[in-house]
This record gives sequence, C-alpha cells and structure tokens, in this order.
Amino acid sequence: MNIYTSCFSRAKLLDPARYCVVSISRFPPMWFNGPKCLSLAPSCDLLKAYHDGLSWSSYVSRYQSEVLADVDVRSVLASVAKECHGRDMVLCCWESSPVHCHRSLVAGLVQALYGYSMKDI
Repeated sequence: MNIYTSCFSRAKLLDPARYCVVSISRFPPMWFNGPKCLSLAPSCDLLKAYHDGLSWSSYVSRYQSEVLADVDVRSVLASVAKECHGRDMVLCCWESSPVHCHRSLVAGLVQALYGYSMKDI
C-alpha cells in the first residue's frame, strides 16, 4: 500500500477500486463517506486562528504541539489501513495546494517514520 495526499476536489475523481480516500479534515464535504481520521485534523481553534491571520510558522508550531505530539501516527495509519482493504491511501483535506496545509505536515511525519516520499495527487 502507498500513501498519498490530496484535496477533496481532486480525490473525488480518483478510482475507488485503487484508492482509499481518508479525511484528515475536521469537516469533510457532505458527499464524503470514506474513513475519517480526526486525530490528524487541526482543532477548530487552530483553524480559526489561522484564518484570522496566524502566521504559517506559528500554525506549524501549534499543529505539531497540539495534534502531532499527541498522536501515534503509526497506530492511526495502521488502523485506517484496515479500512482501506489493501488500496492505496490518500490523506485528504480542503486546501487545493499542499503548501501551507496541514497535510504537508502529516506527509513530512509519515516520510520520517516510513522513509519514503509521499506524493500529492
């Protein structure tokens, strides 16, 4: 199984026989009915602060301390992988670009844990 990242609008077009789209968003779109991984989603307070002008570097620091520091990413991904039944996993959120998006932070951690590059599709 490979792990990718994407945004919901692009992931909606992926072949469900090959890809298992997983929400790492606090609020996935109404059409989404795949696995949800709220433990990797930023808090409502953090999202509000960022939309109100929190700098990216401050967002990264808060996301790492408020979310990533408290989650065992290996266990979370292993649990979600069971729901994917061997399909490639695509971790999704709303941002069209992975730049300045929490999915890039998750991808960096996954790369560090598993030693392979993650592609945004």
